[in-house]
Amino acid sequence: RVEQPIVAEAKRILMTLPVTFRLVSEEPMLMRVARLVMAHVGDPTRPEALAFRMLDWHGYGELSLSVLEKDLRLREAEIPENLDQLFESMDLLREGYMSYLTFLSVTLPAEARKNE
Repeated sequence: RVEQPIVAEAKRILMTLPVTFRLVSEEPMLMRVARLVMAHVGDPTRPEALAFRMLDWHGYGELSLSVLEKDLRLREAEIPENLDQLFESMDLLREGYMSYLTFLSVTLPAEARKNE
């Protein structure tokens, strides 16, 4: 069975989320707000959207730290000790959850941000 490219890319996104979180957390706040705007006007059929749906098993439209940890364990990915801090730094509204839009903004591909 051949895996669709969008599925393979979504899985890659999920495996690299901790690294992505770390890189985004180091960006200035203005850049992170700009990411939110770009995600809002972006293409919702991207692999990033599929990656979110792969995490959001219950369809709540938001992700918790425990959901992320569970997925990383299932994928046998390394879970950094400071994952909770990285997750919190992505939670701009300090609600304890990551919304769909926030997830898209964090995982926004470089080609979508090339005109920063």
